[in-house]
Amino acid sequence: MKLLYYHRTRCTGADGTHIKGVVKGFQQLGYEVNIFSPAGFDAEFKQSPVKFPVEKKHKNKLLLNLPRPVFESFELLYNIAAFFKLFFYMLRKKYDFIYERYAFLNLAGTAIAGIFKKPLFLEVNFTTKTEVYPKRSGFFSFLEKMFENNAFRRAALIIVISDELKESIACGGIEKGKIIVLPNAVNLEQFKNFEKSKKVMAELNLDEKEKIVGFVGSFYPWHGLDFLLDAFKMVLKDMKNVKLLLLGDGQMAEHLKARVEKEDMNGAVIFTGRVGQDFLQDYMSLFDIGVMPDSNDYGSPMKIFEYMAMKKPIVAPRLAPIVSVLEHGREGLLFEKKNIEEFKAALKKLLDDEVLCKKMGENGREKVARLHTWDKNVKKMISLFEKNKKTES
Repeated sequence: MKLLYYHRTRCTGADGTHIKGVVKGFQQLGYEVNIFSPAGFDAEFKQSPVKFPVEKKHKNKLLLNLPRPVFESFELLYNIAAFFKLFFYMLRKKYDFIYERYAFLNLAGTAIAGIFKKPLFLEVNFTTKTEVYPKRSGFFSFLEKMFENNAFRRAALIIVISDELKESIACGGIEKGKIIVLPNAVNLEQFKNFEKSKKVMAELNLDEKEKIVGFVGSFYPWHGLDFLLDAFKMVLKDMKNVKLLLLGDGQMAEHLKARVEKEDMNGAVIFTGRVGQDFLQDYMSLFDIGVMPDSNDYGSPMKIFEYMAMKKPIVAPRLAPIVSVLEHGREGLLFEKKNIEEFKAALKKLLDDEVLCKKMGENGREKVARLHTWDKNVKKMISLFEKNKKTES
């Protein structure tokens, strides 16, 4: 079976990890997969220790910094080039179906699937109803909704990451039976070195006796990093042998660094910058606890699965997509969103109890191995698609 994977992302973080995971999942099941994406953006990039691959100067960087309505115009126009390239891809290889990672104003994939009468698997991580960054200008809102509705109706299968997204799409009149909820997953082969990396410890000037609270991800407002610093500052008043390790970068990086400097937390908070996926386990091996300070009610945070794969107990807010994966008291501790006292108490409880941390970490690894790997996600997609095909015939 041949699959054409079409995406229009920059592969700068979780999106690249997700794309590579799904592609590998299909390949493990014997599918031949080809990826079609904007020139220069490749899900098969090589990783480097601290600099994330796409931080190299990219020829389209100027395009990314254009005013939003202008940038969105280019998104719309991109359909022309994408349509012809996809058309020739389909003629050359005669793919059995198309897998598209949904993006605003995407029309080419839906059109090509219709012309060649091939099933379209549509992966949806957000919709026109959800909050996204950067914010949309609203200039093309009518077209965005029209293209989105057309894609949802024509897709043979819609893959979403949470029940909230499924309900949101179904409310628009889309048949629930073709929507499958698949939270994010992991490639276990990338998370198997559990011993603390002495090399990274030396690089970051850390002591083995110090406890490490760790965060992995982009530095955006909705991830609650100011909230994390507030709680960590409270923890520091009671515990002196603890440090906060922040892996990532983003919009809030300079603000967070300035705040750490201003509030005299320089020795206790360490910024590594972005870490390539192939090296992530080395840095995460130092964590005693993995934290998710905040999230939204429709996303499936990739870091939750990566923490579990690395046998790290988790502290996270009690939000539906997280509760669907993480059991309070078993793989980690949950707190009421924005409740700083609960958050601080959960951190201190785990920092004071190595036995509990170890047990929760083992439980987390067992759960992702059993339920949340990319090949299992792909098997579930294919199973529902085949079941729906039989029902229709």
